[in-house]
Amino acid sequence: MSYTTGKDSFGVSLWETALSKAIKIVTKATEEDKKENYEEALKLYEEAAGLFCRAIKYEAQNDKAKESIRVKCIQYIERAEKLRKYLNSEKKPSKGEDEEEGVLSANLKQLQIDVLRSEKRKNKAGI
Repeated sequence: MSYTTGKDSFGVSLWETALSKAIKIVTKATEEDKKENYEEALKLYEEAAGLFCRAIKYEAQNDKAKESIRVKCIQYIERAEKLRKYLNSEKKPSKGEDEEEGVLSANLKQLQIDVLRSEKRKNKAGI
């Protein structure tokens, strides 16, 4: 972590919300996953999942937002579990799992849209 720039090793501002940090970290996780750098992807998915959980607990403003974050979080946890099993068994993930990467990317984009909508609502409400 660099205190001179106020950013950690992922380029995330130290003052960002848990949700925005989670999104940046899970983006990096999916990139590492696509590069077949599974150990790093696993670590990043797990870190992002923890931040998503924190966002659900402390940042989500309503039940719909909490559920949206929860659904995405579960998907990333499931991918992390598949990677963990692969790394423990040293088998290559199947092609079906490669298709899931595309689904994860689409889900990440949807999460980003949901977050932006939530932030716009907060701004309109003066929060």
